[in-house]
Amino acid sequence: MKSTTKSLTVALLTLVITSSALADGPRGRYSHNPHRGHHERHHNNHSANWVAPLLFLGLAGAVIGAAASQPSPPPPQQVYVPPPVTYVQPAPVYVAPPVAMPAPAPQPAQAWYFCRSIGQYYPYTPSCPEAWQLVSPTPQQ
Repeated sequence: MKSTTKSLTVALLTLVITSSALADGPRGRYSHNPHRGHHERHHNNHSANWVAPLLFLGLAGAVIGAAASQPSPPPPQQVYVPPPVTYVQPAPVYVAPPVAMPAPAPQPAQAWYFCRSIGQYYPYTPSCPEAWQLVSPTPQQ
């Protein structure tokens, strides 16, 4: 854009300088006749005095218009960039093995208690005057 502006400025300055130099130049025909020469110089080509400024202004307007109508570059495209995928690995979870409970003690085989002096089994009699006798619940064969 700066080079275009610089080029336009140089072109306009050149046109201004050359047009003003041409505008100051002599007009009309010169004649040795003093009565006729002044009249010819003053009125000859009088109708063409507006052509040079008109051409200059038209050219300057065209140059400025062309510079102003330069297409601007398209706006930059916006590209969506998704955020990076991150995976946070959870801390390892340690599960303690279950505490091994000791197996329950084997229940003694169910036994009956017999009081020999009374001749009855516990719980039918709450007490025995002697030591209880352990008897197998199944009859012996």
